[in-house]
Amino acid sequence: MMREPLMMSAIKSRRRCFRRKKGKLVNANEQYKDTVFAAYFGADAARCCEIYNALCNAHATPDAIKINTLDKNFFAKLRNDVSFLVGSELRVLIEHQSTLNENMPLRFLRYIVEQYELLIERKKLYQERLIKLPRPKFFVFYNGKKDCPDKEVLRLSEAFGDNDKAVDLELTVTLLNINDGHNEKLLRRCRGLSEYARFVSAARRERATGKPLAEALSAAIDWCVGNDVLRDFLREHRTEVIGMLTAEFNLDEAREVWQEEAREEGERRGELRGEQRVRQMVFGFRRAGVSDEVISQASGLPLSEIRNFSVDFQR
Repeated sequence: MMREPLMMSAIKSRRRCFRRKKGKLVNANEQYKDTVFAAYFGADAARCCEIYNALCNAHATPDAIKINTLDKNFFAKLRNDVSFLVGSELRVLIEHQSTLNENMPLRFLRYIVEQYELLIERKKLYQERLIKLPRPKFFVFYNGKKDCPDKEVLRLSEAFGDNDKAVDLELTVTLLNINDGHNEKLLRRCRGLSEYARFVSAARRERATGKPLAEALSAAIDWCVGNDVLRDFLREHRTEVIGMLTAEFNLDEAREVWQEEAREEGERRGELRGEQRVRQMVFGFRRAGVSDEVISQASGLPLSEIRNFSVDFQR
């Protein structure tokens, strides 16, 4: 009996860890609902201000920043990573992604609609005077494993199908790659974002050594603290960060497993469909009185396989 390939064995082993149970991850640590990115940036005006100044080449001060990140509660139905007002004129929404998602414009549309609904009293919608709204800007910071350019613009209109026709609704999202070697000018202008990117890189590097996840994340934190990367944040929130990042890594690895399973299932179904087509072809020739030898020559299939199909045909 041939040994199972190492990669296939590893995938099956991971499947046992990441099967869904009633729509949820078996291994996901449900205590940690935030991501490290949202926890680090989402509630700190100074860090949000630094990101805004780096993105928009501005010179705002932290006292101009008002954080209004959506968090599921009695009033908000949705949850996003980071959003804040700059003065009263600009509303910035930021999402962090470890996978490329072409539906981000649609997600941001839902976020901004909900934020405007929270901002405006419903009865004011019927007043004659124009309601002034803070101008929105949408960004995605990407640091996944797939190749991605430094910058990409995602458009809601791409979801409408026929791109040659004008549309009456548009929303654009700027996707920025913050992996090593990408958008270095931006990362130099924003120390917090640069250190976050280095932290994720360190976590992946330690994970790639084959260490157990908790040990790898702990080693990554030790390295970051020793090299002044998110040092104070990691010292203060070490346990929470390990919990959040464990959930993130589990989700990413589970997603890879599901994709692999879907690919294999597609191949399996394709093989079945292919076999069914061959079987139908053989049966058709047999009904026409064509011999197995001629079918074999015409199809290129081994005579033994043709005869197996023929046995099924005679049953």
